[in-house]
Amino acid sequence: MAEDNETNVDRISKLPDDVIYHIFSFLPTIYLLQMSLLSKRWRLMSVSTPFIHWIGRSCDYYPFKKLVKKRDFFNTANNNLERRKLHMQVSGPHITSLKYDIDYILNRKDRRRVDDWLSFAIQSEVKELDLRVQLYTLPELVLNSCSITLLKLNQLKLEVPSVSALPSLKVLCLKYVNSDAKSLRNLISGCTIIEYLKLIDAGTSLDFDVSKTLKHLRLKREYRSLGFTKQWLEGLVSGLPLLESFDWILHGAEFDTISIHSHSLKSLSVRNKYSASGRVFTEASIRTPNLTFLHFEFVFKSVISIEAPNLSEAKLTLTHMYPYGASYDDLMHFLSNFSDLKKLVLVIDSTQDFRFLSSN
Repeated sequence: MAEDNETNVDRISKLPDDVIYHIFSFLPTIYLLQMSLLSKRWRLMSVSTPFIHWIGRSCDYYPFKKLVKKRDFFNTANNNLERRKLHMQVSGPHITSLKYDIDYILNRKDRRRVDDWLSFAIQSEVKELDLRVQLYTLPELVLNSCSITLLKLNQLKLEVPSVSALPSLKVLCLKYVNSDAKSLRNLISGCTIIEYLKLIDAGTSLDFDVSKTLKHLRLKREYRSLGFTKQWLEGLVSGLPLLESFDWILHGAEFDTISIHSHSLKSLSVRNKYSASGRVFTEASIRTPNLTFLHFEFVFKSVISIEAPNLSEAKLTLTHMYPYGASYDDLMHFLSNFSDLKKLVLVIDSTQDFRFLSSN
C-alpha cells in the first residue's frame, strides 16, 4: 500500500518554477491550457510561462481537434493572449520565445490578429521569434526590434524597403521566404552582430554583404537558380574573418569550379544534390589551414587541390557518374589527398550505376 501511495505522488508540481518553465519550453501552448485545468498553480503558470508555441493545422489527423478549424484556433490563441496581458499588468513584460506554426489561409482579419500578437511580443521584449505563416507579410516593427536575438522565418513574405535595425540579432534563418534581392540585402545589413545565417531557398537572388561577426553560414538552393556568381561566393567566404563553418547545399550547379580560401574555417561542407543539366564540380581549390572537417560531393574525374594541414576527418560522396565511368587509378589518385586523416567516410550513391574501368 505504501508503494502505491509513493507512485501517486505529484512530483512535477513540487519542482521549482524555473524547472517547470524549462519543461514548458518544449511543449505547444495547447498542452499548458489543458494542464491549467488541474490546479490554481497550473493556471497561473500557463499564463506566466515565457514560452509561447502555437500550432494551427487544418487537417483531420491533427491531434487537437479543437484547433483544426481556423476560427477555433484564433479564438483559443486570442483568449490565451488576453489572459496573459492581464497577468503581465502585474508581473511586467516577460516573453522569451514566441513560435507560431500556422498553415491556414489567412484573410485580412486573420493577418491583423497575427500583427497584434507580434506587437504584443515586441512590447514584451521577446528574445526568440519563430514564424511559419504562409504568405504573411512580416510587419516593420519586427524588423526594428532591439530585443530579438533569434529570428526564424518560414514561408512568409519579406518586404524590407529600407535597412532594418536588429542590433541584438545573432541567429537568422530564412526558409522558403518570398523576398526580392533588395529586401534580403536590407534585412541582413541591419544585423550588425549576427553570428549564424541560414538561407534555404530564400528570395530570388543572393547578393549581399554580411557583418564580419558571422561565424556560421549555411546556404541551400533547391527549386530555383543559384542567384549568385562564383566570384561573389568566393569573396563572401574569404572576407569573413571569424567564419568557422560553411555548409553549402545546392540542387544543380551553375558553375563547375570553386575556390574556398579561408584562414578561419574549421568545418566545410559542399554538396551538389542534383543536377538536371549534368553539371557538377569537377575542379576545386580548398586552402583552409585551420580546417578539421570536410564533407564534399564529387565525381571521379574531379581535380581537387587541398591545403588543409589540420584536416582530421572527411566524408566524401561519389555522385553523378560520367557516362564513360572511371578507373581505379582515378579513384586512388583522388583519395591520396586524404591519406593522413584520422577518420574517412566514403559514400557511394547507390542510385548511380558505377563502373570501374581497367587502367590497362
